[in-house]
Amino acid sequence: MDVPYPPAKRLFDLTVAAFLLVLLSPIVLLAALALALDMLFVPGDRGPWLYRERRISRGREFDVLKLRVLREDVIVALGAEEGAYARLRERDLGNLTRAGRVIKRVYADELPQLVNVLRGDLSLVGPRPWPVAMVREQVEQGYDYRLHVTAG
Repeated sequence: MDVPYPPAKRLFDLTVAAFLLVLLSPIVLLAALALALDMLFVPGDRGPWLYRERRISRGREFDVLKLRVLREDVIVALGAEEGAYARLRERDLGNLTRAGRVIKRVYADELPQLVNVLRGDLSLVGPRPWPVAMVREQVEQGYDYRLHVTAG
């Protein structure tokens, strides 16, 4: 049984996410500048600006957006692993780009997720969106609530 997503909550999510995106845009710009400088001076840290990872919200798969803080070789290795989860690799500072160490410390890598909220993939409040493989395991164990609520 799906938990209804009240229109008032959606309106709240849209309003607050848009406000926060505008308010925090200087931080996003500083993080982007740090990434740009890092990519310019450290060839091993070059790669895409954003990182996308498949997650589940209300039983639907989507790409969660984050500023890329992992080195490109770590991301490539993640892609080769079944059920890999970037968050586990982010704990090791050796896996982070130089700019990523600062961006991760202030959680600025999470700010692009406000775009996910605007698109309706996430809510501002809810359980953390889990990777697809982890949700499958949880459903096999009989816990299917992540298929019925909007992740946040």
